[in-house]
Amino acid sequence: MLVLKIIAGVLSLTVVGLAMWRASDVLAASTAWARLAGTAAQDARVFEPAMVADLPEAARRYFRFAIAPGTPLYSVAAIEMEGQLGLGTKDAPGYRPMRARQILAPPHGLVWRLNAGMISGSDAALPDTSWTRFWLFHLVPVARVGGTSDHHLSAGGRVAVEALVWVPTSVLLADDVHFEAIDRDRVRVIFGENDAAQVVEMTVDDEGR
Repeated sequence: MLVLKIIAGVLSLTVVGLAMWRASDVLAASTAWARLAGTAAQDARVFEPAMVADLPEAARRYFRFAIAPGTPLYSVAAIEMEGQLGLGTKDAPGYRPMRARQILAPPHGLVWRLNAGMISGSDAALPDTSWTRFWLFHLVPVARVGGTSDHHLSAGGRVAVEALVWVPTSVLLADDVHFEAIDRDRVRVIFGENDAAQVVEMTVDDEGR
């Protein structure tokens, strides 16, 4: 009987510890979200095609396709996603319903919060850290990566690519984004400088798509 009580006590402490760990992750994601939301630029300007007149041709076409004249120059986007997430193999993907919310605030970072039933957690990229943290049944940690230079660099690359897709107006507001023409239909977009620079190559058609 004593052994059973000890086992029950250990299990209870383990569950409480895991719940507190999970709560810490949720708090970290919420804090990072609020931090990024606070970076929203107070810019009253709106997009005009003349703003990109000096950019390489491919970049001009892209921005004129992606941003309608008169669009406010937003620097932060909140995105809601709903669909299916494959948790299996290529042959048996095991799709499950999922919902996700993301805040994207280039160049400061992003937070992506996922709920796919038994799997939940978050990805984050911030100026000083990054992480990938996912849980099974909200209680068992199944993926915990972050705190390394490689992960931080990879997360920064995601911010750069998604900035061009989701918040192209933020790219026009940034002071540390540079454009290099490759040819008529390709442009190199450089975010940042030195070892921390992220380079994205874009190819567009005649319409800028």
